[in-house]
Amino acid sequence: MKILGGILLIFISTSLFAQKDQAIFIPDTLEHIVYYKSGQVKTYDAFIDGKSAIEYSLKRWYSRSGKTMLYDSIDAANNILYIAVFRKDGSPFSVVSETKTDYKTTLLNRNGKISDVYSGKHNARLVHWQIYQNGAISKDSIYDRFANTKLDTLKYYEKVIVKGKKTILRQELSKGSKITLENHIRMVYSQDSILINESLYNFRVKNCGYFIAYYPDGAFQNIGEFDKRGYKNDDWLYFDEQGNVIKRERFYRGTNIFK
Repeated sequence: MKILGGILLIFISTSLFAQKDQAIFIPDTLEHIVYYKSGQVKTYDAFIDGKSAIEYSLKRWYSRSGKTMLYDSIDAANNILYIAVFRKDGSPFSVVSETKTDYKTTLLNRNGKISDVYSGKHNARLVHWQIYQNGAISKDSIYDRFANTKLDTLKYYEKVIVKGKKTILRQELSKGSKITLENHIRMVYSQDSILINESLYNFRVKNCGYFIAYYPDGAFQNIGEFDKRGYKNDDWLYFDEQGNVIKRERFYRGTNIFK
C-alpha cells in the first residue's frame, strides 16, 4: 500500500537514466552534501532557506560507484511529488509521481521497459493496475487496495457514558462479534452508525497496518500506515473535503522525519 503533499515533478529524462553524476543545483537553495571516504558523493540535499523539507526539497542518493540509487523531490506549493528508485546496476526500478489528487507508480524491468503501472486517486480505495508484456498491456484490472477477504471484520460503536461530572467516550464491540487476537479489520462507527475510521488491527500491538479516517459523508479525511510494531510509518496524507491533499507527513518507526 504502501505507498504513502507536494513533490517537484521532474519528468524522467534520458539524462537522469543515463546516470550522469551531476548534482542538480536549484537557485536560492542551501545544499548539504555527504561524501564517502573515497571522495565520491553519497547524498546530495537541497533546501530553500527557512523552509522545511516537507515544503520543498531535492534529495539524491549515490552508490559508491557513483550511480544514482534514489531521487526524491518535493514541491509542496505545487502539490507535486516525484521519486525514482534505481537498481545497483543503475537501471531504473520504479518511478512514483504524485499531485495533490492523483498518484502513479511505474515499475520497470532491467531492460528499461515498463512491467506494471499502478494509478489512482489518493482519497479512493480503487487502484487501476496494468501489466505490460513486450510493450503492450496484457492485463488491465481494478482492485481495492485495502480489501482483505481473509481477515475477520469487527465493528465498534461509540458510546457516551456519563459518570458524575465526567463524560467518557467509549468504543464498544457490536453484539454478536467474536473477538480475535489475530489481525483483523477494525471498523469504528459513531452512535449514529456513521463510519469514523477503519484500520488493520490486533489486540497485541493495536494498529498494525493501514488506517483510514473518514469525513461524515464517507470521503477520506486522512490515510496512513502503521508498521507491525504499531508505530506510524511511511507517508500519511490529509485531505480537505474536496479530496485534495492539504498536508503530508512522513514517519519512520513513529518519528515524523519531516519535522
